[in-house]
Amino acid sequence: MSLANYDSVTEMEEPAMRILPREIRDFIGCGADSMITLKDNCDAFDRIKLLPKMLVDTSRRKLHVSLLGDRLNVTFPVGVGPTSFHCLVHPDGEIATAKAAQDAGTVYVMSTSATCSIEEIAMAAPKAIKWLQLYVHKVTYTFYCFNQSPLIA
Repeated sequence: MSLANYDSVTEMEEPAMRILPREIRDFIGCGADSMITLKDNCDAFDRIKLLPKMLVDTSRRKLHVSLLGDRLNVTFPVGVGPTSFHCLVHPDGEIATAKAAQDAGTVYVMSTSATCSIEEIAMAAPKAIKWLQLYVHKVTYTFYCFNQSPLIA
């Protein structure tokens, strides 16, 4: 399955779902509880319309962005949001995702439920801009996440 054959994520979904086991398809394709948030998110994205500017000088474009007071020099101004259990669909899991974000020059956000460790991701993509999504389940678990690695900073 070559990415060059597809124009959108939606086009990739059907062939990918055909090769995944049912349990993984169900996990990926569903939202929590009654899936209201999933439906609302899909509806919100459907309302977004991108209007390209035509015949505009792009010789001096700037793709940096300032977030949380930091100026990030990115070459692709769309970040990779936190999603969990990447190893369900690829053996390299979040390591491959972080490397792809690094190669694309964008932000990678690691999920609290990642299947790879903070250390593995940090070592695999040392130049990536890495963030961590943190759900506070229990105070002791939260402190463990922050204290387990000097690489988290």
